[in-house]
Amino acid sequence: MTKEKATYIKEVEVERERIAKMKEMGRDEYDVKRQEEVVKEGLAMISNIHKKWLIAYNDLKETLENSQDLSESEEYLAAKEALEQAQLALESP
Repeated sequence: MTKEKATYIKEVEVERERIAKMKEMGRDEYDVKRQEEVVKEGLAMISNIHKKWLIAYNDLKETLENSQDLSESEEYLAAKEALEQAQLALESP
């Protein structure tokens, strides 16, 4: 999901730049509004991705908390590492 989020963030940046150029050039207001809608859709997708991450993060965290008896297993340790990486991703903008 990190790549997907990064893609949408980049798309929003590009579209915002495009809107600024369109306004500078005096482009039709309708075209500008269409581009602004693209930005809104991109921001909504970023928000949706973040919500999905949060749900997955909380599910994994709960599973690990309920599986302390497996704390020495390779799978548990890998899941714990994934949880730590996910936490970092959730904290980044």
